[in-house]
Amino acid sequence: MDGSDYGRPLDPVEVERRIRITADRIEEGVGKVKRANISAKESERLYRLEKARIKDFYRGQGLSHADAETKATLETAKYLEERDHNQAAYEYARDYLYGLKDMLSSLQTQAKGLNAAYPMAGRGL
Repeated sequence: MDGSDYGRPLDPVEVERRIRITADRIEEGVGKVKRANISAKESERLYRLEKARIKDFYRGQGLSHADAETKATLETAKYLEERDHNQAAYEYARDYLYGLKDMLSSLQTQAKGLNAAYPMAGRGL
C-alpha cells in the first residue's frame, strides 16, 4: 500500500489483504487517538490551572485584573504551547483515523464488486 500501484486493478486476494491491513491499522489508531485525546485534555487542564494560580497570586499582590491576566498569560506561555501541540497531535490522529475508515469503506466496496463479478474467486475451487 505504498501508492506505487495506483491505477492497477486489484485482484480479490489483494483487496482482502488490504482490508485486513487497514482494519489492523484502524484498531491501532483508536488507541493512539484515545492517548492523544487524554494528553490534550490533561495539558488543557494544567494550562488553565496554572494560569488561574498565577492570576490569583498577582491579584493577591494588589495588581488589577487586567495586569494579573497579562502577567499570567506571559508566564504560562510554555503551558499554552504544550496544550496547542497536544491538541494538534490529537486532531491529526483523529483525522488520520477518519482517513483509514474511509479507505476501509472503499476497499470493502471494491471487495463487494469483485465478489459479485467473480463469485468463486479466492475460494480455492
